[in-house]
Amino acid sequence: MIATLDIFAPQSPTTPEDTGVSPEILSDLVLRFAFRYTSFTSEKASKELHLPIPVTTDLIQRLKKDKLVENLGAAGPMDYRYAITDAGRERARRLYEISGYVGPAPVSLDEYCRTLELQLASLPDISPEEVSLAIRDLVLSPERERLLRHGGRTIHDGRGAVKRRPRAARARTP
Repeated sequence: MIATLDIFAPQSPTTPEDTGVSPEILSDLVLRFAFRYTSFTSEKASKELHLPIPVTTDLIQRLKKDKLVENLGAAGPMDYRYAITDAGRERARRLYEISGYVGPAPVSLDEYCRTLELQLASLPDISPEEVSLAIRDLVLSPERERLLRHGGRTIHDGRGAVKRRPRAARARTP
C-alpha cells in the first residue's frame, strides 16, 4: 500500500506477476486487443487495458518472444509500434471462441477484497436517526419504510452483509 493524499491505495504493479492475475490470462487479453488493430503501441494497449506501461510492455515482450506479435519500430520516445503476426491472429481467433472480452484487465480477488475493505473502513457510522432523516421526505409504503429503517439499523449494528470493523480498528494503516 502507498499513501496518496490522506488515504492508502494499492501500489501499482510493475510486473504481470505483481497483478495477482495469471500472466497467461493477461497475455491472452493483450493478444485479443492486438487482434483488433492493424498496429498498436504499448501506450495504447496500456490505456485500453488499464494496466501500467511496464506490465503491458512485459506482456507484449512475452508475445513477441512467442512470435505472436512483431515490433514495427519506434512510435515515439520510449514507445514502439507492434502488429499481430499470422500465428498471433490464429491464436487470437481461438481465444475469441472462448471469450471475446477486450477491456480493462481483471483484478485478483484478494486485491479487490483489500480495496473494498479500505473503502468500507472510511465510511462514516450511520445511526437509525440519520436513516430516518434521510428518508423523511420520501413517500413509501409501510413495508418499504420498515425495510429501509431495518436496513439502517442492521448497518449501524454491524449485522449487515458486509461486516464493519469497530471504529478503533479502522485506523488508516497499510
